[in-house]
Amino acid sequence: MRLRKGTLGFDRGSAFCMLAIAGGLSILLGYRAKLGAWIIVLFLIPVTLMMHKFWTVTDPMMAQIQMILFMKNVSMLGGALLISQFGAGPFSLDGPSLALKRA
Repeated sequence: MRLRKGTLGFDRGSAFCMLAIAGGLSILLGYRAKLGAWIIVLFLIPVTLMMHKFWTVTDPMMAQIQMILFMKNVSMLGGALLISQFGAGPFSLDGPSLALKRA
């Protein structure tokens, strides 16, 4: 089965991959980490619900594996929501500029 390409020449999988990389790098570097965290949230919600449907799997071993992966994504979603609210902290690329503005 071939993947259909979108209007920009990318398939949906590579678009989701670029979204995840952009959000992850934003959080890792601490540059606009709140925006990066929201990007990760927007990535994780559909991916988690589409890829890890443990409630539809009939094999008990596979259902358990899918449930573990589902819960892993839910925990990453919780971490991204925390970063989206509190930011990256003082040791980030955005941190020093905020400290100078407050002084």
